[in-house]
Amino acid sequence: MEKELRKIFLTDLRFEYNIYLIIKHQKWLSFDCLFSKLDCDDEAKIAKKLRKISELEVSEDGRAVTMELPKFDFDQNTLYVEIDSQIDLQEFNQFGNVSQTWIHSSNKFAFITFTSAADQIMNKLPPPVREKVMPKIKWNKKTEEYYLLSISKVEKHAVPFSIQYQKGIVGYFENVHSETSSKILRQLFELAAPVAFVEYKNGDRFGYVRFKDPREADNARNLFSRVTIKQNNKNCKGKIFPFTRFTNGIRLSILKGKEEEEYWEWLKSEKDEQETVALQETAPTKKEKPPKKKAVHLKFDEPEEPRKPRKRKNDSVESEGKKSKLET
Repeated sequence: MEKELRKIFLTDLRFEYNIYLIIKHQKWLSFDCLFSKLDCDDEAKIAKKLRKISELEVSEDGRAVTMELPKFDFDQNTLYVEIDSQIDLQEFNQFGNVSQTWIHSSNKFAFITFTSAADQIMNKLPPPVREKVMPKIKWNKKTEEYYLLSISKVEKHAVPFSIQYQKGIVGYFENVHSETSSKILRQLFELAAPVAFVEYKNGDRFGYVRFKDPREADNARNLFSRVTIKQNNKNCKGKIFPFTRFTNGIRLSILKGKEEEEYWEWLKSEKDEQETVALQETAPTKKEKPPKKKAVHLKFDEPEEPRKPRKRKNDSVESEGKKSKLET
């Protein structure tokens, strides 16, 4: 685990250039952000491993970590460089002694730290190069203003998640195939009633399904209680055994009372956590592939508005051997 923690925190000077952490957490990163990258969710065990890494510092409560402050101020000696075809980072060696260079994975921008003040280096740069360079202290201020403006826009236009939920639409299911998918399960349940969303984790044999209407949800429950429906394989959209009762058939129950309330509370907490993580620059896990998108960085010109996500087409509902939906 220590090797994984070193990779997460010490690669690419993660803390030094993560503006989100500087603004939101004063350079402290909660262990909650690590659970998606590690196979361990034991805070005490993580804290014990992190304390062995001399470059890092664990908070007093043992629930957050930061990088120890450098012996001298890197920012005073660091330049932000916007990389293009006319910029050669090797040429900066002629303007001063370079102690370290950090290049973003997108190859769009870099930070170059010198042994002398950044302002002195700026005065030595030729005009064409100077147009693509600024001291990191100035970059910090501009980037902080940009992120704060972005956050305020998101908060202004965000639709608050209401805990006032619609009763009788959430179903709990079990005994599905362990290698199936949310898409297949959605098609399976839509044979009985219109589905809004399926909460399912790959590898499990249980999950939750949200129907669009309480009456339809009850119809679906009634169907699964009267006949046996099984998945013979991971891609099976449900096979019906109308005259046979199997104990290992798919079971469906509609949440009520405290169980239903706890589900909506959990859903709200998941939504809040996803919105928080979305603002962070997180490295992809071993199982995940990095998204193919342009890196977000501050340019000297006005930043373009972010592209709106493409709408996904609704999943088509297919029934095996029948063109119409099952009637209860």
